[in-house]
Amino acid sequence: LPFTPQQQITLANKYLEVWRKTAMDRHRMQLIWTDDVPALLCLAYNIQLGARSIDHELQRKVLIPLADAQDQGIIQDGDVVILQVDLVSCKVVVRAAGK
Repeated sequence: LPFTPQQQITLANKYLEVWRKTAMDRHRMQLIWTDDVPALLCLAYNIQLGARSIDHELQRKVLIPLADAQDQGIIQDGDVVILQVDLVSCKVVVRAAGK
């Protein structure tokens, strides 16, 4: 059976929580996201791929931009990092709080 929209959001939040813990453990970064981030990840839900489609979208829309932001010095170890959706481009924007 396919996931319901609410189950998809729950799944996206669980994946984000895993990466929140990883960011804290490895980089002392606190990840915060707006409610529209999990919703954006769920837009890529594919019934045939199931949960993997949401995980893949998380990698594409969150993890790669996070790594790029760290490489560019936009975020650093110890930062509070905010993930939010740019409604124009439908992309996740990564920024350090207070910057």
